[in-house]
Amino acid sequence: MESVSTIPRSNESLNSINAEDNMEQQLASTRRSVTQPRTANKARDLREEQMETDLKLLKFLTDNQLTLTQVNGQRKLGPPPGWSGPPPGPKCEIFVGSIPRNYYEPDIVHIFSSVGTIYELRLMMEFSGTNRGYCFIMYTTEEEAARAVKELHHYEIYPGKRLGVVPSANNCRLCINRLPRNLDSKSIIKRIYEMTDDVDKVAVYRNSNGCLCYVLISYKTHRSAAMARKILVPESMSLFKNCEVNIEWANANMTPSNVVRITILLKLI
Repeated sequence: MESVSTIPRSNESLNSINAEDNMEQQLASTRRSVTQPRTANKARDLREEQMETDLKLLKFLTDNQLTLTQVNGQRKLGPPPGWSGPPPGPKCEIFVGSIPRNYYEPDIVHIFSSVGTIYELRLMMEFSGTNRGYCFIMYTTEEEAARAVKELHHYEIYPGKRLGVVPSANNCRLCINRLPRNLDSKSIIKRIYEMTDDVDKVAVYRNSNGCLCYVLISYKTHRSAAMARKILVPESMSLFKNCEVNIEWANANMTPSNVVRITILLKLI
């Protein structure tokens, strides 16, 4: 059997190791002492910035006698004080993208009220409280909306940062496919009405053999369709049992062919 011999470390080498350990501990302590104040300062700065933003928004609402409501991840501003009559038509709405995440209603209104009277502003929000980078603005007339697109598209907020402004898509239909072929039409229609609001009609399409192909859902407004999509897409795996459906915007020029439309009237919906 081979014997294993150990060589005792000299006091000098032990002292060297201890010195290295002490140095590492001191460096780690120094890093913590530097990092912790930075983290605390950043959190404090964020709180102060949020408080300043909230106060600015509150003053803006008070000065202009406007109301602000938050529903399903969006903040709605408007209509303007004293407004009477129905809302403006869908052609009065524009889509605004590439908004800086620290821009909110006062900043957006300041820019877009320069071309017309804003009936309503819908700013999409994150759970964190920052905006999602886009909003919808509805003017009181179609001419004002057209002017906003013409004059404010590529508007430069600061060097290198430009807004994107286009007419709001007026698509009011959603399409659901990848459905189980034997799913009955009544269950589909009932489920859609249970999950979403402002449904205009639900059309179920099957082939000549009776197998389910797809479903077209028409809503009363583009806004209602967009909110319905926001609700339905996260539920694609649980909307119907034992399947994951596909939910997307219906092509505006989509014309069903080689299918049969099933119409069912449900008394309770």
